[in-house]
Amino acid sequence: MKAAIYYGPKQLEIKDVDVPKVGEGEILVKVRAVGLCPTDVRIYFFGSSSVKPPIILGHEFAGEVVEIGGKVSGLEIGDKVNVPADAFCGRCKMCRIGCENLCEDPLSFGYNIDGAYAEYVKIPKRFLSRGVIFHLPDNISFEEATFVEPVACSINGVRKAGVEAGKSVVIIGDGPMGLIQVQLSRLFGADSIILIGLHDWKLQLAKKLGADYIINALHSDPVEEVLNLTDGRGADSVVVTIGVPEVIEQGLKMAGKNGFVNIFGGSRKGSAITIDPNVLHYYEICFTGSSGYTFNDYEFAYKLVVKRKINVKKLISHKFKLSELFDAINQFQNKEKSLKIIIEPTGE
Repeated sequence: MKAAIYYGPKQLEIKDVDVPKVGEGEILVKVRAVGLCPTDVRIYFFGSSSVKPPIILGHEFAGEVVEIGGKVSGLEIGDKVNVPADAFCGRCKMCRIGCENLCEDPLSFGYNIDGAYAEYVKIPKRFLSRGVIFHLPDNISFEEATFVEPVACSINGVRKAGVEAGKSVVIIGDGPMGLIQVQLSRLFGADSIILIGLHDWKLQLAKKLGADYIINALHSDPVEEVLNLTDGRGADSVVVTIGVPEVIEQGLKMAGKNGFVNIFGGSRKGSAITIDPNVLHYYEICFTGSSGYTFNDYEFAYKLVVKRKINVKKLISHKFKLSELFDAINQFQNKEKSLKIIIEPTGE
């Protein structure tokens, strides 16, 4: 089979490898669609201490079951499935206190087990024993199903930001995650949703998806605009999907008293920000971060996607074959033209 194997920063090869062998309690999935995650692109260019090369990258995927190992029940050949990016251990302290997303011993596609930038991916026993293989209804496309993982991460993100009914919300970043979080904020009952970005067409799409106000940071001061829109009080919740220190600092300036600021997007290693501690102290601002999802988040995301409560089709801008992965990465870099990119390793 063809697979994209990562050996280190800027060392990625598409080559022929053996189809994985399936053992007891495992299944083999033919990958029909996989999302090009910004994290994968960052790993390609800059590496990650969490990634164990050589390894096949890719973790936002859906496909069909083509082989089933012994002692597996509830699945049949040909089933359409979506699988989480991670299988948490269920035993460590973080798992025991309900913070599975911070699991100390996860199995993670594209990090410590081979992922889905390949024609086939083996699903290890732990995923099946934890009961996290999700069947897809016939009316949901494989492309739509790849969004379950980013929606799950976004659910964790908006919850950590305190988004709820009656609150004002600012989302910084007009990429796929920002546009997903606009829709989640509306579902969570937010009273006012402001999206800040750099691209007019994405901002206009955000309006169609539920944003009340849009701000192009290239044309005006976003902090000033947010304060104007909130009558000088600042927002109840701020989600920063862009891992740029200056943008995170702007996000802190947009929060009002008793507000929340969540760093949702990862930053390059060695990044640093400057914080005035008095802002946190006197305004009682909760400054936090979010990473990944719990299995409960994932199940909720699955239901939202298959019931089409979140419009993910509108977020797909390009599709590429696996052989065109480098073209896909180049297209990803063109933020003016790209939104969510889907790779189809075995798509017809």
